[in-house]
Amino acid sequence: MKMEIPAVFLVLATLLTVGSQFRFDYSYDEKAGGWLKMHEIPATFQNAFRTCKAEGGVLASPLTDNLREAMIQLHVSSKSDSCALITGIHATISKGAFTSIEGIPLSKIRTVWAPDEPDNNGNGEDCLVMLKNGTMADVPCTETYSYVCYKKKTAELVLNECGTIDQGYKLNPRTGSCYKFHRDGVAWTRAYGICAAEGGYLAIINSEEEAQILKQMVDSNPPESLSTTNSLSTSIGFRDWSDHTMWLTVHGQTLDEAGYAHWAPDEPNNVKYDAIGGENCGSILRFGKPGLLNDVPCNLPLAFICEMKPNALNDSQ
Repeated sequence: MKMEIPAVFLVLATLLTVGSQFRFDYSYDEKAGGWLKMHEIPATFQNAFRTCKAEGGVLASPLTDNLREAMIQLHVSSKSDSCALITGIHATISKGAFTSIEGIPLSKIRTVWAPDEPDNNGNGEDCLVMLKNGTMADVPCTETYSYVCYKKKTAELVLNECGTIDQGYKLNPRTGSCYKFHRDGVAWTRAYGICAAEGGYLAIINSEEEAQILKQMVDSNPPESLSTTNSLSTSIGFRDWSDHTMWLTVHGQTLDEAGYAHWAPDEPNNVKYDAIGGENCGSILRFGKPGLLNDVPCNLPLAFICEMKPNALNDSQ
């Protein structure tokens, strides 16, 4: 009962602030009708799209004059050296059919083109960027640019007990952490990025009890519910940093320092795969004793578990 009281207060505190804040790293712009975040580090269209989605928003497009102006101001006032912002307007699904992430066709978006644009150079320019003066140009989607993520305000935000709109995160009163099981199989490195964008990190096991909790999450998501055929292991937050001799968590601790270092029998064994290399990333096994650790190839698509501290998205410290 004592462990449940803080969760109740957390819910009440969260509900009191939902009208003013989405995430601490986003700023609300009343004229733009939502929250925005400038990403100064350049990314491709695909990676920018994925990051914004994981953060709970969309890759921003200049759908209105006010949103265009907000994007320009963020870009101009940033430290970015990028000459333009990659927008959410793309034709990656069907050549020439440009739409925003929200599905709004280019014909309904007020667009002023930069000189000699659009030119579809080499028949390979399926993404649109916006220059600092608000004009547009078509570019290859594989080129990297800074970008803005946008969360439209459609109603009062409802944050859960973890302080996020992502209802996949659930607070466990026994550990005081929130967890989310991702059924879509991705490489360990991609899972790391998704957890970070959501406001958390690949789950770290700090005790036998936490190992049992994560194992229960794995058990409640049977192999047939996963979008990967590799169901034996589930990625969590540790990896090898030195030729299979230095296993550290994503927070830089050894497994012993973190509080849990129980490997499955004969693991880690660093099995070599001709196509995907050795096993340098960490996971827990589905079968056997609760939460036994296993090494896996870092580019093997696996389900994964993210961990988040309550209110991590509402506290900049």
